[in-house]
Amino acid sequence: MKKLLLLLALVFIVGCQENFEATFDKFEDISEKYDTSFFNEKLNGSEVELNKIQPLINEIEAVKVTENASIRFKEARINMLKSQLYWQLAVDVGLVGRADDGFRCSEKPLLDKAGDYYNKTHYYGLNAYNGLDLLLRDFPEYWDTIGIRENRTYFYDSPIFWAGERARYNRELYVEICTGKLDASKLPVMNSSKDL
Repeated sequence: MKKLLLLLALVFIVGCQENFEATFDKFEDISEKYDTSFFNEKLNGSEVELNKIQPLINEIEAVKVTENASIRFKEARINMLKSQLYWQLAVDVGLVGRADDGFRCSEKPLLDKAGDYYNKTHYYGLNAYNGLDLLLRDFPEYWDTIGIRENRTYFYDSPIFWAGERARYNRELYVEICTGKLDASKLPVMNSSKDL
């Protein structure tokens, strides 16, 4: 009798363990409700619609996960979405939020706003990259589920580093032109977003 109870308890415990693939599929099902997929999202190309990002984040955050790989994927997925959110907010500021397209010193609040959004795009995007890379390194058994090489998410092709440079460039060019306190030779050369 004891062996039977022990066996039933073991079956129950194993049956209750979280399965990464099932969690991944659950997140994809949630994403589909918002007309998107983890695999298809990319900054400056195929982002989640701005008004759908926060509800999508909320639904993903509400999913209870306990398994290490699932926790890490959930964090990376949320960072991807936050990066897209701030990218779109930066773009919505318009060209006035980009120092390389010309500006007046009086437009500093808009440059700062766009710069802050680009900086957050960079921050959350890097966290997404790092989270996914570490997850793939630590759990090679999930490579087929998450995707690697040509099957990886398009998010890896996003202009994350450009966004970080944009934030720095806005700040430094403003300081140089409007306060005269920076050596312009130290400024990075920025490519137009049209080149992205």
